[in-house]
Amino acid sequence: MADVGNGYQVASLPFIENHRLGLSETGYPTFFINTPEGEKNIFFDVNLEIISVKYDVHCQLTAGSTITEGCYSIISLNSESRDLQEYFVEVAYLILKKLPPFPKASVVRIEIEKIIDLFSQLSMPPTKSIQGLWAELLVIDCSDNVDYLVNSWHSSEKDLFDFNDGQDKIEVKSTSGNKRIHHFSIGQLNPNLSSELLIASVYAIRTGIGKNIFDLVADIYKKLTDKALIYKVNQIISLSLGESFERAFEVSFDYKLAEDSLLYYRGSEIPGINSSCIPTQVSNVHFDCDLSHIKPVSTLGTSKLHNYLRIK
Repeated sequence: MADVGNGYQVASLPFIENHRLGLSETGYPTFFINTPEGEKNIFFDVNLEIISVKYDVHCQLTAGSTITEGCYSIISLNSESRDLQEYFVEVAYLILKKLPPFPKASVVRIEIEKIIDLFSQLSMPPTKSIQGLWAELLVIDCSDNVDYLVNSWHSSEKDLFDFNDGQDKIEVKSTSGNKRIHHFSIGQLNPNLSSELLIASVYAIRTGIGKNIFDLVADIYKKLTDKALIYKVNQIISLSLGESFERAFEVSFDYKLAEDSLLYYRGSEIPGINSSCIPTQVSNVHFDCDLSHIKPVSTLGTSKLHNYLRIK
């Protein structure tokens, strides 16, 4: 499946008519996206460390005994990691599946930019620990409405709370110790007065036989009714993990223990520090708090976030 000039051996894709999957001349997975010839294209090729894109390439594609010539945008992953290659094929397939058989160049550019954004994050420093992200995914996976939780999931490292539906909030805390001792910033226990805050607490214990981040993502994919939210899930994962992305495939946690240990606490009942008591000259206040002797939430509240969680 090597490149000979602009001739490639390719394979068809399920439920996708005119776009193909093959290998680059260096043996990396490559998508060929059919675009109409003659349409003016002002887009520049992209050549990043992990991903490359060529626009408006006239190719001859051979799939079995069928030979097709046409104009294609070509997007390749440049990585020897088998895990990363499989992830690239899965993510790119889901994004390209939305394209029509002969998309306009501008439409192709929009979808390719999504793929570039996702994979360019993988060379950046992580914004969240593997354990912390795994715990957030567990909360989504254990909810009764994964669409609502994903819609409410933070999309920026600057967000104060992990889930925020515009009214109520959930902050997820995990521990690998034997006590529910969690780290808080002062702002996390002092939301605006009209909002209700829940603290999700979970034991995340590493184990050789368990589920990693991508196992949880696969479970969540199956439960999503709005498949457009899959991109948001991948976007947050890429941003959160950054350059620790590949290592996340190797880190698994005890799923059953985590599921059984997941409890929710009202933020108003957790001991904290009243922000009005902090001198104006003091900032970035953090502290640890032991939730072991605090009563967890046992009845559903009236907020949407409450109603979509499995409260024990």
